[in-house]
Amino acid sequence: MEWNSPAGAEHTGVYTSDLKTLGSVPHIRDQGELLRLLSGGNRVFTTLNHPDWQLTPHYRREAMLARQGYSGVEIFNGNIELCEGSALSTNKWDYLLAHGRRLFGLACDDSHSRADIGLGWLMVRSERRSVEGVLAGLCAGNFYCSTGVTIADIRRVGDTLFIETADAQEIQAIGRGGVRLALARGGSAKFDLGDFDTSYVRLTLFGQGSTMAWTQPFFLDRETEA
Repeated sequence: MEWNSPAGAEHTGVYTSDLKTLGSVPHIRDQGELLRLLSGGNRVFTTLNHPDWQLTPHYRREAMLARQGYSGVEIFNGNIELCEGSALSTNKWDYLLAHGRRLFGLACDDSHSRADIGLGWLMVRSERRSVEGVLAGLCAGNFYCSTGVTIADIRRVGDTLFIETADAQEIQAIGRGGVRLALARGGSAKFDLGDFDTSYVRLTLFGQGSTMAWTQPFFLDRETEA
């Protein structure tokens, strides 16, 4: 469910298999109250949606930093490509990550018609092909975002990060504040995280045309200045 504030300025994604919890969402009028109530719930995943849609304008990064209790941020929203603003919000994601917030990134098509379907999606690694299995994968951050690039495998062994893809042409390692730390050509790469002076590393993948994919951040638990 997408919860909207009465003024229409704040949009929140709520993912849960608990229908009683979902049924209570439309009756809440304040986003802060909504996130406080849901943050303690079991298997509830919440997101701040399309932060670069120029509606009010939408979320300022400082307001996102001040807000507590949500699980992730829409870093790509396909429907915003047809609206004023930017569909891509990795800049705000990196701002939050650089300030110590451990938040997941999501992509979606935000479909309002059949033509919108397939603009952006999530690929979840789950032990079970079930609603609960997928939800558990989301809550654990065991997923990646895509607009067309397919990741075959990604794994971290100590300080070495391996990634294999079916169709990426370039893979970038991104660190604190959105800094590009390393670049690899082709569909697979290996990065030594010990080489980077950063608190986290995430990967951005580029495929044919404008297709992209994004991994979740790998946190290095190093002290850095915010």
